[in-house]
Amino acid sequence: MITKFHFVPVALVPKLIPCFADSLIAVWFLMDNRFERHFRRRAAWLYVFCPLPLLLVCIQGQWDSMWVLPMVSALAMADLMKHTSASRRRTLLIIGALLGIAILSKPVAIVCAGLLIPNWRSRKSTNDWIQQCGLMLIGFAATMGLFFAKFALDGTNLNLNLQNVLSYGGTPGFTVFGPANFYALHALAKTQADLTIGAVTADFRDLSIIYVLAIVLYQIFARVPLDKMTAAAAALLICPAVGGLAPQYLFWPLVFVLASGRVRAAVAYALSASSLYFIFFLIPGASAAKGESVAAYLPLRSLSFLGIPRSVLEWFANSPVALDIWTPFANLVVPFAMCCFGLYLLISRSTPKHAPEVSPLQPLGLRAIRTCIPYVTSIVIAMAVFSFSTNHNLRAMYAILNAGVHKYGFVHQIFNASYWSSSLYFTTRTPWSYLVSGTWWGSMLVLGPLLIVAWGVFACRHFSSADATTMRDKAQPSFTWPRIRESSR
Repeated sequence: MITKFHFVPVALVPKLIPCFADSLIAVWFLMDNRFERHFRRRAAWLYVFCPLPLLLVCIQGQWDSMWVLPMVSALAMADLMKHTSASRRRTLLIIGALLGIAILSKPVAIVCAGLLIPNWRSRKSTNDWIQQCGLMLIGFAATMGLFFAKFALDGTNLNLNLQNVLSYGGTPGFTVFGPANFYALHALAKTQADLTIGAVTADFRDLSIIYVLAIVLYQIFARVPLDKMTAAAAALLICPAVGGLAPQYLFWPLVFVLASGRVRAAVAYALSASSLYFIFFLIPGASAAKGESVAAYLPLRSLSFLGIPRSVLEWFANSPVALDIWTPFANLVVPFAMCCFGLYLLISRSTPKHAPEVSPLQPLGLRAIRTCIPYVTSIVIAMAVFSFSTNHNLRAMYAILNAGVHKYGFVHQIFNASYWSSSLYFTTRTPWSYLVSGTWWGSMLVLGPLLIVAWGVFACRHFSSADATTMRDKAQPSFTWPRIRESSR
């Protein structure tokens, strides 16, 4: 297909499913009939133009949108379980299946898995609570079993894959930024014979797991638990902030904050995270492998004027000023701010204003979950296509990639099958010399911040009064933002 359609950028091919999933998230907000139509439309448009997912999917090419879509659907259905009076078994099986798809897409969905457990205090009986958990577990196990059976037929090493899932995020000593990466702790580790940098990182990750478990236990046993979207957003803020951050982790809480109905909080977070994300790609030393993100803003060759000027890339690579500012900011200020935001969500105790319904909305009546159907279909098709791939076809794919990558602003040919297997362009001493220099007037260095600010102005102007909350129950007061209003009762 790539050889026939030469106008298709080669980088679009591995991004197709993540881009498709990200587009479906916008459709999810539009179809989320928990909220009023006016709110849904605004939330969908806000997400469509939000710079944070655009940076994540379109520039870095991460696949985090793939696990967020089924996870947010599962949490929304679980939040509506208290209203269901029919098809409870089918609903619980679907919730478990969605959890399985989310974990298969990216194991980080395990962080939110415990939030699907029903609240203990709202149970009809102990047997009913156990039955609900069991049905979700059956749906989860059936989904995982089907996919792993397909992996086994393809000759995949299942034992190795299970180990990778269980150890995801647990690589000792590996964090891009976060408190465990702070130089003071590294200096302390060097002075202690029985303390290593990997041990410091592992301790912080163990602490982050404890925080997540605390949130899960509160949701299970609290008399009045938080809505599941808010709890998930708080967990996805505190867990990576304490355990260690990579830039794509900043995307995780956004969808859940917006799905909880807190538009202004979502806008404030998206603006801050987008700005940080944008700066991250400009500083080669900030990446896990120094310089690996230096070509993040590399445009097509015909649009090379949009590239970052080479002198700017060289300054960010060689000047100690950039890293001297970035290191304490990213390792201390950013995690602290994320923890504060997570605590604010946990303490605020406000709930979203749902759409007025003649009768309570049933989980299977949530139209937004229909967006998971085309997503799962695309995953099945991709797996089927991959099954027909052979080593010969993969070698041909490398050749196609090598030809297609020259549509981008590289100075000369640096990619081929043998080069890919040994090293990459960013392992050189001067990686910026391999890129076509952009112009100052058209550079992403200018257009990027302008577009982020433009989105912020649009969001703040059109969503200034979008937040509203309703009563948790008839005995508790109604909350509005930013003031508290007395209940009429």
